[in-house]
Amino acid sequence: MDTPGISENPQRGYGVSNVSQPLPNTFDCEFTVLVTRLQDMWLAECDQLGLVTEADDYATLENRARQIAPELAEMNGLFVPGQSIRLEFQMMGSRDNMDIE
Repeated sequence: MDTPGISENPQRGYGVSNVSQPLPNTFDCEFTVLVTRLQDMWLAECDQLGLVTEADDYATLENRARQIAPELAEMNGLFVPGQSIRLEFQMMGSRDNMDIE
């Protein structure tokens, strides 16, 4: 392809060079993670990131979600610098009490 400014094999996005601002599929840097307490585990889900993970306790769940969020954002084509991703954890209903361990 001889068109200047367009890559034949873009790594992501549209492949247009010299673009200083994020392209249209850029999302806000804050994502809501829905947290559900199941009988014997905690579950976290975020549709925007494609995040679904579980853990035995809330602290481990939150840490796990924070660790994998930047990679999931990149894999799903969300142009968000990893260090600027903010996760808001929102408690949903549970099948037993929701005491944070």
